[in-house]
Amino acid sequence: MSAELLRALEPEAEHDGAACDGIAARATVRVRRRRRLRLAGYSAAGAALIAVAGIVAVGGTSDPTAPPAATVADTPAVQASQPGTGVIYGEELLQGAASRIRPSDRTPARQAAVACRSTTEPDRAEACRALWVGDETLLAVDADETLMTLHATDRLVRVDIRWTVRNVGSRPLLLDRGDLMVALVMEPDRVADDAEPTAVDAATFRGASLWASDRERLALNLGRTSLERLEPGSAMRGWATFTAEAPATGEAADPLWELAAGATAGTLTVQVGVPHSRTAQTASADVIAEASLTVESFAQAIAADHLMASFTPRARGETAGADRQAALLCDVPRGMRSSTFENYNIPYQARQVACEPGWVDGPVLADSGTAELRAGTPASTLVWEVTNVSGQTLQLSRLQVLIEAEAGTLRRKGDGLTLLGTAVVTPSSAWLADGRRTAWLTNVFYDYPLLADATIGGRERLFPGMLSSDVIVDVDAIIGSLGNAGQATAVAAVPFLDDPSHVLLLETPLAPLIEPFASP
Repeated sequence: MSAELLRALEPEAEHDGAACDGIAARATVRVRRRRRLRLAGYSAAGAALIAVAGIVAVGGTSDPTAPPAATVADTPAVQASQPGTGVIYGEELLQGAASRIRPSDRTPARQAAVACRSTTEPDRAEACRALWVGDETLLAVDADETLMTLHATDRLVRVDIRWTVRNVGSRPLLLDRGDLMVALVMEPDRVADDAEPTAVDAATFRGASLWASDRERLALNLGRTSLERLEPGSAMRGWATFTAEAPATGEAADPLWELAAGATAGTLTVQVGVPHSRTAQTASADVIAEASLTVESFAQAIAADHLMASFTPRARGETAGADRQAALLCDVPRGMRSSTFENYNIPYQARQVACEPGWVDGPVLADSGTAELRAGTPASTLVWEVTNVSGQTLQLSRLQVLIEAEAGTLRRKGDGLTLLGTAVVTPSSAWLADGRRTAWLTNVFYDYPLLADATIGGRERLFPGMLSSDVIVDVDAIIGSLGNAGQATAVAAVPFLDDPSHVLLLETPLAPLIEPFASP
């Protein structure tokens, strides 16, 4: 934004109606004068620009070795930054910016944004000028593809948001994830008090409001850059997690507790940078676009904390019945409590552990009745599915299938769990003589909210050479057992909200397979 235009949008000493009218009038005159000058220049250079644009278009399609769009966007071209054509960059948005005023604004058909003059620290949001930019709405939260789940116990509240923002404009956008901040606010239309925190944790903010004053909003503006190009209609996705512990006696509760109690609704706001092009003149402000969605309610989700309230011991040979779900309570070895999904520098680990078998109220997961063994070369594939029948969203962190060749017996000496392709198998049983069951744990996990009545499953390649454990497995014996005394069981890991040292595994026996049990 030019220094002249930014000064025109600065607040007056008095915030009355006359002052606002004065600001608007001066800004309008200056913007119109600049537009007339630009239009005169464009008329003189119109033919040249069209010719250059035509050359660029032809060049972009004739070279099959040209780099992908995301790579090109890292070094923006001169032609792409021309107003009205090509990719939208920050300098174009600032040229026609208008001040955004909290108490009296009606939402126009423009893009909400902020302009930050200086960089911020990663752990604290700072006040930036609130603006309307562009000639149309450019970014919007896609409500149909944004999933928000809430877990609440007597000591912890956790909100998981899988958000999607979509380019709803008519031109491509270059966005900068380096300035990304996901905010969950409870009173989005009021000005936050000076005493209210502005702390940011892992690019997330929670509080009463993002409004720091009637003309300023809190935002992150970091020096790092992570560019992503969005074509019209395409989307940017991410996830954010908010947690809050129960307040101590006499302390004010975190706003997340009001959400958990249903006492208030929330507003989700995703802020993401719009960088300037490489050829732009030095700008006095950086642009950050905003997209918001009012959240009337969250999907109530259950985790291991909720299921453990009904946990009772289970003995070998007992059947589930209609009102309970088989489960295993496992201690997670210390070295496996970090996820390779979150940090790719952590080496992969996997091992078998002995777990306490039990029952929890249920059923929670049920066999969909579609399991089948598909013969193939070089390996057969076990296809299976389970359905969430709990009536609530279930938080999962891992899925496996266990094949026991002699499911009703005890584990023979020397037998253990190993991988056959992507399935966990044993030539005898997972039951131990001391009443425990063995289970296969790895440090690879993810957070996946399985909605009520939703189905999830897997395709297990029974191939010793893929992800094997360097243990010789008799493939024919394992596959052949599924038609006799063998049992395939879906195993779903359900995490605890704030206890990585334990995990609850839900076991769902799969019905006899619907295909002949023959090895290729």
